[in-house]
Amino acid sequence: MKFLRFTIFCVLPVILIISVFPQGRVVDVEISLNGGQNTVLISPDPVEIEVGERLRWRSSGEQGDVIDIEIDQQDGVRGPFPPRNDSENPSRGRYTKNVGSPIVTEAASDQGSWKYTVVWIRGDGRRIPLDPRIIVR
Repeated sequence: MKFLRFTIFCVLPVILIISVFPQGRVVDVEISLNGGQNTVLISPDPVEIEVGERLRWRSSGEQGDVIDIEIDQQDGVRGPFPPRNDSENPSRGRYTKNVGSPIVTEAASDQGSWKYTVVWIRGDGRRIPLDPRIIVR
C-alpha cells in the first residue's frame, strides 16, 4: 500500500506538467502594413517550421482592423495545423482575429508547403491581401 501512494504521488505531477505546457516551439511571424498603408508585409516569408511546432502571427495597427488568414489545400488537406474550432479558428486552415491580438496555431501535424492568404481588413472595410507561404519539414 505504501508503494502505491508513492507511485501516485510521483506520477501525478508529471502528468500535470505535460498537460499544462504545450509541446513544440512557437515560431513568430510579423504582419504589418507598409508606410503607405496599402501593402501587407509578412516576415519571414516563407516561414519554415518542423512538425510539432506552432506559428504565432503577430500584428499591430489601428483599432477596428482585422486579420483574416486562410491556408490553401494540399493533397486534400487545408493547412498543416489541426483546428481548435473556436471563434478565431472556426475550421482547419482558417484564422480571424483583431489586429494587435496574436493568432496561435495548434502544433503542425503534416509536412509540406502551403500557400496562404493574409487579408488585412481596415476599419472602413478596405481589404489588403498578400499570399505568403508556410513550409513544414
